Amino acid sequence: MNDFVRQQQEHTADTYALAREHLRVAAERRKASYDLKVKDVVFQVGDWVWYWYPRKYSTKSAKWQRSYIGPYLVVRKIEPVNVVLQRSQRSKPFFVHVNKLKKCVGATTSSWLDTGSGSRETVTGVPRPDACNTPSDTVDIADNGRQSLRRQQRPPSYLSDYYC
Repeated sequence: MNDFVRQQQEHTADTYALAREHLRVAAERRKASYDLKVKDVVFQVGDWVWYWYPRKYSTKSAKWQRSYIGPYLVVRKIEPVNVVLQRSQRSKPFFVHVNKLKKCVGATTSSWLDTGSGSRETVTGVPRPDACNTPSDTVDIADNGRQSLRRQQRPPSYLSDYYC
């Protein structure tokens, strides 16, 4: 009885080893065929791109729906395959894989990225440690000349007695 169990265990181990070897060879073959069709696209900081964001409308055919939205500005690269996009200077940046991007070749607006070293903030909107704090009420002058008052965001009043 012990010889039978031992033979079955050896046979099972050999079978699994053979299956793993065949799976490895098949995976290498699939990778080689995939790599033939892949186009390596490199996006630089300051490039304008379209972001693939397909929406499904029940009344429209997928053929007539827009799959790309944008254009977005690449504000930072996270090597090797991720980038940070931002729609406008005031919008929140977000991370995206480069497979979801397509280079924008049409007319775009100018970039708001600061090329000089005199900027008080980083391109992601997070202040650098040496940046001075702005007052709680600041006045912004928009491009069309109007002024808007921006207030500091405060926690809700019902949490005023909560201590960490």
